[in-house]
Formats: sequence, structure tokens, C-alpha cells
Amino acid sequence: MSDAIIEAAARALACLPGDDELHRDLAARVLAAVTPLIRAAAYRERNQVVAALARLFPSGLARTDIPGWEPEWHGCVYIDLPTGQVSWHYHDDDAHLFNGLPAYTKPWDGHDTPEKYRRLAVLAAVTPLIRAAALEEAAKVAEDCLVVGRDGNQAREDIAAIIRAVAIRALKEQP
Repeated sequence: MSDAIIEAAARALACLPGDDELHRDLAARVLAAVTPLIRAAAYRERNQVVAALARLFPSGLARTDIPGWEPEWHGCVYIDLPTGQVSWHYHDDDAHLFNGLPAYTKPWDGHDTPEKYRRLAVLAAVTPLIRAAALEEAAKVAEDCLVVGRDGNQAREDIAAIIRAVAIRALKEQP
């Protein structure tokens, strides 16, 4: 999206009247000033989502020395999803988003960007199944409580029935 904004700004500048050389110089200066700001905003937005994901699964932080990368981009958050390890580098300006995460001590498993997003897609696909299984298990636990102590508490029976119904409905919704 940030590239589309940059291209739109370049097209808008191209419409300005004036000397071609002066115009090209102005356009280059504006784009040079605006491009890093737009990219920083896009990375910050992405990093907010990554920081939330890191708090839902086992995760941690490490510094990675990548040849050719500026040192302020060496921060990396690793997340251990049920579908595999994923990681994102972040700029030091966004390090505060990851405050409180522990150091990550496992090695990088070699995943690349396409593999990272494949693992996320698989997680998204199985999440409804995970939720359904959790609801089904909750229903079993609630039912076990009722079997152990049949004390006539109708509310507990109603709760167990509701949990079972929701779990069954979730399971039926799966392909």
C-alpha cells in the first residue's frame, strides 16, 4: 500500500506546471522526504499486529546481525505457532511494541517469507477446528462435574447443554 501512495504522489507532482528540470528536482525531493515516512507508518502498523500475535503464542526477541542491513533493523521477534516458527524484523523505533517479551533462545528454523505466510494461512484455516475442539472438551468437563455431583443444580446442566450445542454447531460448520 505504501508503494501505491508513493506512486500516486509522483503522478500528482507530474501534473504540476513548470520547468521540467525544476519539476523533476522538486518531485525527487518530495518523494525522498515522504517515502521513509510512509514506509515507517506501514511497518509500525504491521508491527502492532505482530506484537499482538506474539502475546498469543510462545515468543521472544533476538538481535540478528544480517550483512548489509542497518543495525537498527536487527531486532527480531520470533513466534512459535502450532504450525511452525515465524519471525519478523523490526526497526528499533518500534521496539517498545515488544516490551515484556523474553529473549528467544531457539535457533531460526530457516523459514523464508513465503513459508512464514504459509504457516500463518494454515493457522487461520485450523483455528475454527481448534476452537470447536476446545468447546467440545469444555462440554466434557462440565458434564463430568454434573455426573460426579448430581446435586440438582439446573444451572450447571443448562451450561453444559449450551456448551455442547455450541461445540456441535462449530464442528458441523467445518468442511
